[in-house]
Amino acid sequence: MPRMRQALIRIWGHIESRLSAQNTRVVVANYRSIHSAGLKTDNHVCADVPSDKYERFVHPKVQSLLRELTELCPKTALPDYTSLEKTREITLLTKEQLKEAERKAREEALRITQMPPVLPGREECSEILSTDPGIEGFTSSSFVFIDTTLGLPERERNIMVRSPDGTLMSASWVTRDRISQIFYPRSGRRNKPASHLFGENFTRLVNNQKYKYLLDSACCQFEPDDPRFIQVTQKVYEQCDVNGDYEMLQSSRHFGPMVFSYILSKNILGIIKHYLRKRRWLDCIRIARIYSIVWDIKEIAPIADIVPDSERILYIKEFLACEKMLNEDLSHKLDVLVKKTLSHEIKNSMSAPLPEDGTSSSSSGSDSDSSSDEERENKEKS
Repeated sequence: MPRMRQALIRIWGHIESRLSAQNTRVVVANYRSIHSAGLKTDNHVCADVPSDKYERFVHPKVQSLLRELTELCPKTALPDYTSLEKTREITLLTKEQLKEAERKAREEALRITQMPPVLPGREECSEILSTDPGIEGFTSSSFVFIDTTLGLPERERNIMVRSPDGTLMSASWVTRDRISQIFYPRSGRRNKPASHLFGENFTRLVNNQKYKYLLDSACCQFEPDDPRFIQVTQKVYEQCDVNGDYEMLQSSRHFGPMVFSYILSKNILGIIKHYLRKRRWLDCIRIARIYSIVWDIKEIAPIADIVPDSERILYIKEFLACEKMLNEDLSHKLDVLVKKTLSHEIKNSMSAPLPEDGTSSSSSGSDSDSSSDEERENKEKS
């Protein structure tokens, strides 16, 4: 016992000297099996993506375009509030009160669909501080030291581990997350990740298209720069791209990060084809604009928002050709689509009434309306 006490005093001396510059309190915990069964993952969404490209996610123009692509729908974002089966009360409202309620519902939907950031994986922070062979073998457990100063940000909180071999090191990210959850628990987060986030359970849920459930669980359990979070989200996004299940994440907080991750990996052809089949030309142009901002590409002949559909299709084709994403089959299909759209636009322009006829008919209609009003007034007077 005296030897153990002496060893603990030596450990405390190392920690106290480390934290002497701060007015802090330190808690010692005997913590077994500090390393959880994590996932072996890469630290980046794509190994070839420079770290500065991730900063483009918070670019105001990129955020605006991603919001427009998400297409906020209250029935999807707020299913509990818009489902008649779960409605418990019916309230009579005036027009002003209805507008106010709609405004509050939209603000709540915007809050719920706030996009999680897309970040590169964090680098390992474990660093050996000292080694003391004299206390090797005194215990089979590791001692964890945590700074419990109130109001300290989680990333700035000092957490250190003394291993049974006498090595004192700063805690790894996995250890920091588990210890922080013990001392400062967050609602919905577990000490160990749920089993459905990896292994066979994860594969089964992905195959059953439980994309939103998995992404929500990952957001709750991990930090955005955690390699495990990156692996879960990337596998879900890849499965959505393979199956073409983009609309299953539409109007959710995960749709924008999914599109941005496709742009980072330069894998946007699948979702562009999906929008082309849906004849959603503007969404294709929005993706092209985000791509140009992220990869510093000069936009090809900037196109106005109000132009014929044929010009929008030509813009998309030119963009794909410049980025070498246009194969022969897709080029032929776009040419056919342009011809059909042009013929349809010509027919509409020929069937539209001439401006002079429209003005004369509108003026005659207004004269007849004014004369009928005068007749009514005369009858009322008489």
